[in-house]
Amino acid sequence: MVHPTSLQIRIGIALALLSSLLCWGVWSMIPTPPLFVVSPSFSTSTIDHATPSPSSPPEEPIPLPSRPVLSSPSILPFGAVQMRLGETIHMPSMTMSVIKVLEDSRCPSDVMCVWAGILKVSMIVVEDGVNRSRDIALGETQRTTRARISFLDAVPLPRAGAPVDSSEMVFTFDIHADDSASMPPAKEDSGCVVAGCSSQLCMEAKDAEGMMSTCEYRESYACYATALCERQPTGVCEWTPTPALSACLERAEAEEVSGVRP
Repeated sequence: MVHPTSLQIRIGIALALLSSLLCWGVWSMIPTPPLFVVSPSFSTSTIDHATPSPSSPPEEPIPLPSRPVLSSPSILPFGAVQMRLGETIHMPSMTMSVIKVLEDSRCPSDVMCVWAGILKVSMIVVEDGVNRSRDIALGETQRTTRARISFLDAVPLPRAGAPVDSSEMVFTFDIHADDSASMPPAKEDSGCVVAGCSSQLCMEAKDAEGMMSTCEYRESYACYATALCERQPTGVCEWTPTPALSACLERAEAEEVSGVRP
């Protein structure tokens, strides 16, 4: 067996070192890829969603629902008006409401009566901020501080054995301004009522109860539908004479005499 000399050993070590240096140099020349790649366009502004962009428009506040506007009550002109129990009507200088039916003894629509009966209601009239309670009968006219109220009609009529529910009644009033100083307000109850089978009589309320009248119909009776039944300066309950009533009666009498309607 041949043993290497010391020179051969030294040369072997030198070759091994040289080989190691060459391998290290070649490895160092190969580029190593980075562990993390950061995009140039990446910025913290894409992460922070809470910060608004300066260029975005400001958010508009959500509008709250508006409250409904309450309309003021309608002011009716003076003239004929219809109303139900509990309803309030507004006139230029007053308000009025019917609050209760006090009496309803009207003749039923399916019965032949000798007396028309009485319908009487209680109403509230407000003038100049003052409430006043008044009782008025069908066919009666009353004067207040600023108006003249006539109770013209009420429907429906009762039937035999079937009284009318007051909540179903429709009342018709004729209301006109009355600012004449020569006509002071009437008392709460003038004591005058319209009576007769055709509502053609104006008389004391105490005399109307139990009074009997004939039930024939004449054209002149229609003239009293808008006439005033009230106590006259003489103290007697009579129809108030007016040019309109006189003209209506004359025309009706002429028609009855001739038998021809114009």
